[in-house]
Amino acid sequence: MAAEGSRLEAATAARTEAVLGAHPERDGPVGPRDGDVWVSADGTMVHDRGNGTHVEVQLGLVFRGIERIGRDRRRLLERHYVGATGSWTTFAERLVAACAAMGVYEARRVLFVSDGALAIRWIRERAFPDAIELLDWYHLVEALRRGIGLAHGAVLERAIGAALPGDVEALLAILAAHAGALELDDPEQALRCTGLIGYVEGNRRGIANYRIVPLASSGPMEKGVDITICRRSKSRGMSWFRKGISHLLHLRLLRLNGTWDRYWAERMGAALRPWPSAA
Repeated sequence: MAAEGSRLEAATAARTEAVLGAHPERDGPVGPRDGDVWVSADGTMVHDRGNGTHVEVQLGLVFRGIERIGRDRRRLLERHYVGATGSWTTFAERLVAACAAMGVYEARRVLFVSDGALAIRWIRERAFPDAIELLDWYHLVEALRRGIGLAHGAVLERAIGAALPGDVEALLAILAAHAGALELDDPEQALRCTGLIGYVEGNRRGIANYRIVPLASSGPMEKGVDITICRRSKSRGMSWFRKGISHLLHLRLLRLNGTWDRYWAERMGAALRPWPSAA
């Protein structure tokens, strides 16, 4: 695993350099393409055996739509995952390189869905400036519940009612009034509500765009993190060295991106040597 994972890591870095380096190779699709492309990014922590803390694993997801394949089953069209275990800058470069190779930047619309984390907003702002930013509805509702407090159901209902159509100004007004009312009776909850106001301000654009795409969901991204990382790397008692989790991640991406058989066929073909010709 270590040898192949290292080889895949080097190949990924080389492809990224080929697209974003000093002499970029960008022979992919040119001109506008029909349809929408969905882009998401997320991260999760796994136990770091080397220092007893955690190492963050980043994952990106790109797909072109959803197709029903059964009564209760759907699949993502042209699904592709991108992963990294280094800095968010390294991950962002790999995600951009993959998107450029797939023609994402030539799509009619790019829809960027996230949980609103600062690092992911940084990627969206710099790498996908023209994308339609969308804050995952589930994460927003959970943030509203924590910031407002479950004891204040009427305020929570009004806040959700304002958020649903993307009315950011009305939502902020409700939260500001609630934070002020809490200052004397429940200062700890008031502090949480103030933090919520900052979260809403930071994700203003992602909420306002509910007018374009209602109830935007990062469910496919959450599922991707689960099947790519959590199921294999976060079971009870597991811990990993940084290199080990990186090698495993690249091998799992081969399988999930549907390139496993092709990769091993090419590797076996390269390993074979022709028989020597007769003198």
